[in-house]
Amino acid sequence: MKTVKFLFTALILASFCAFAQETAKHHDQPQADKDMGAKGKMGVRVICYLCSDLTMDKSEAVVGEYEGKTVYFCSESEKEPFAKEPTKYILATDPLTGKAVDKTTAKFTYDQPVKYVNKKGIERKNTKRYFFESKKSMRAFKAHPDKYVTGKYTPIPESELAFKKN
Repeated sequence: MKTVKFLFTALILASFCAFAQETAKHHDQPQADKDMGAKGKMGVRVICYLCSDLTMDKSEAVVGEYEGKTVYFCSESEKEPFAKEPTKYILATDPLTGKAVDKTTAKFTYDQPVKYVNKKGIERKNTKRYFFESKKSMRAFKAHPDKYVTGKYTPIPESELAFKKN
């Protein structure tokens, strides 16, 4: 009986360690997802390539394609302007280095919870996806997002979040 308990405990412990290791690997792993999704408690989040880098639920997005890669839009009407000038919308700027990063192939991304005031003057909360050229750049951003989140967006402190970030 002691052997069974010992084996059961060892199995549970090994499973937990493997899960923790995989979670840690995934957290700092380069994002290579073809769809640019980020799994969290809110479901799979994607960005609209035309209007902003704010995230939306993947199930609500309109799907498009760019050079064999999946891209997403807020509405069907946004596909046409994107098709006319895709390079205008495909590049992001690394907030630390200022270098251009292709959103469709970016290996390092981070979804920062932000608040902002929309065109109607209403304060909104969402997550904004930032793109980085290196893991070092992404980690520096994550350590002090308040230094790099600029413009109309304000980082939301983790203490105010209703959900925990990945």
